Amino acid sequence: MVKKIVSLILTVILLAGMSSALGETLVDAAEVRSVLKSPAKENPIFEGVSPTTGLDLADYEIPDGFAGLAATGRYTPVIVQIDNSEGGIGNRAPWNATYADIIYETPLYYAGTTRLSMLFSDLIPEYVGPARSARVNHVWIKEEWKAALCFWGGQKYTKTSITEAMRALGYDLKDPASLLFDGTTGAKAWNPYCKHTPVMKTPHNAYFMTAALATQIIPADYQAPNHAYQFTDVLPEDGDEAEVIYVNWGSKDYNSMLEYDEDENVYYRYMMGDPQQPQLYVEIAPVPFKGDKIIPGDPITFSNVIVQFMEMKYPRSDAPLPTVTGTNNAEYFMGGKHIKGVWNRETLQDRTVFYDMNGNEIQLQRGRTLIIMMDYTIKGRSLSYE
Repeated sequence: MVKKIVSLILTVILLAGMSSALGETLVDAAEVRSVLKSPAKENPIFEGVSPTTGLDLADYEIPDGFAGLAATGRYTPVIVQIDNSEGGIGNRAPWNATYADIIYETPLYYAGTTRLSMLFSDLIPEYVGPARSARVNHVWIKEEWKAALCFWGGQKYTKTSITEAMRALGYDLKDPASLLFDGTTGAKAWNPYCKHTPVMKTPHNAYFMTAALATQIIPADYQAPNHAYQFTDVLPEDGDEAEVIYVNWGSKDYNSMLEYDEDENVYYRYMMGDPQQPQLYVEIAPVPFKGDKIIPGDPITFSNVIVQFMEMKYPRSDAPLPTVTGTNNAEYFMGGKHIKGVWNRETLQDRTVFYDMNGNEIQLQRGRTLIIMMDYTIKGRSLSYE
């Protein structure tokens, strides 16, 4: 870790923040890519292997009170909308985020603020937070995975109403079988699992008892459909070197940097509110129980970083309306390499398939994945690496 920090300091000094420098490559998000995509099929699910991380389920140490595929054998992904205000650092850091199989970062405001959606499957923690509101894009992510969605309210504006988006997909918001758990509704079925901690201030103090929701509220006969990724044990040979990734939203508190650790084969995520002093992105635990202190937890790392470029409209400055179906460009970072490709999602009911430039579904490194949905048409957004 000392080696990593020294390397990071040198990187920051050389780059002087997020500006372009010698050796840094700026991604052309609008590049025209003609890719003949192979027909997408369901990937096989291998017994004892996670469909979302590719990890051996038997290798997990299961903490007390946890649920999930490794603990119960049930494949019931749970997505929690996570507070990401001020970049999700300090006392705004997420709780139990290191157990998330997949984390989505999506635009929240036109100005460049973002929100996180954390998908838990292999291990579903006893509690997850701090929970915040949903946007229509988060409903569509839920629909892709057929996962439970835990959120604390959401937008009701015309064209970006989460209620209308849910109804359009045939969901009954009062029916637990719809797997939509709104902490603001007071619904008797799941209200006991929606809580506030006295340690934090409103609105950053809400959380879900996720393991209990997964085992006691999600119908016992429910199992999500196959959404397995493809995984490989081989490091990528194609692509160019990408040891450091810069994600620039045009809003300093939300800009981030990911640095590759060759020994661990993961990217460490840092927040760049102050480019001269990047802050390692960590979870905070424990928080939700009265009397506990706020204690920094483990760094949040990723074996795969996917940037999914898409067009996005804003009927209001705080109401993003993304185009999540069709095809657009995708950038993959894994094993210290950058690989070009495209993504494709036929309908809201289909999974998003990530392709390389040869039209084959990308093979991921085993481990956790960060998917960044970036609206590349807005001035000030950029993705670069070196």
